[in-house]
Amino acid sequence: MDFRIGDDFQEGGSKKNSGDTFKIIVIVVIAIIAGLLVFLVTNALFGSKPAPVPEVTTTTLKVDDSKVVDAYKMVTYGANGKRNEIFLKNNDVHSEDFNELQKFYYAMQFSSRDDFTDTLEKDTKGKTIYTIPRTKVKNYMTKFFGPDYSFTEDNTIKLTLPFNIDGNNVVTMKYNIDRDGYDTVFEGKDNYTAGVVQPFYGEVSEAKETSNGVLEIKENIIFTKVSNKGSDTYDIGIYKDYEKNDEVELLNGVTKVSLAETPIKISNYSGRCGIVTYTFMKNGNSYYYVKSEVK
Repeated sequence: MDFRIGDDFQEGGSKKNSGDTFKIIVIVVIAIIAGLLVFLVTNALFGSKPAPVPEVTTTTLKVDDSKVVDAYKMVTYGANGKRNEIFLKNNDVHSEDFNELQKFYYAMQFSSRDDFTDTLEKDTKGKTIYTIPRTKVKNYMTKFFGPDYSFTEDNTIKLTLPFNIDGNNVVTMKYNIDRDGYDTVFEGKDNYTAGVVQPFYGEVSEAKETSNGVLEIKENIIFTKVSNKGSDTYDIGIYKDYEKNDEVELLNGVTKVSLAETPIKISNYSGRCGIVTYTFMKNGNSYYYVKSEVK
């Protein structure tokens, strides 16, 4: 076999380089794994961690707590002295379920005479046209329905307000773009006269507030049905449901005199009456309506 200078050197050098490359690869892989482990351990020990979710706590409130009283007054409002029935005849009522008239009805409970200014104009019937700024109506909407609520501003609404102007409390409100307010005409009188008994009786049974801004109020409720038996005598059925299918008690031979001496008290039917649960959400220092549920 012929011998050439450099044969051993090239062959030996090739094997050496191959071995060195393998060692380098092994070292690099080990270094990467070690670095990754160091990173994971370091990040676990010293890296940023998500903020812990605060625990929601619940506080029981007294039924005469001002927060409870104010919120309950909102949903039991009745413009003409008789409470509106929307929360009683529907099993579930969410804020988005209100039609435009109902939105204005509940929002305008916060209004007052001072909100309305005489425009010195008359309508076609000669009645004074007053105006209330759109911003005030919007504020009252927010007070009842919350900051994210919307309503149709360009609207004509007829409803009863909780006060009189010119001896009237039935109004027609129509948006006037030039005044950026609602032209309002006080055009009628809506008086409510109770019968022998109220159609329903309700009172707060319990209330609780959570640390994340939820106020829940439970109301005991009963409904009545009156049958006139003549000679100022009545039979009065007490029910736990709006449809009057679930009778709690039947009071026979009741008179106005006996009712005055022994009035109907919902506390007498505790544990047997219907229950309405109202949910409110906190907005600043007050609460706005979210939903209600009848059981």
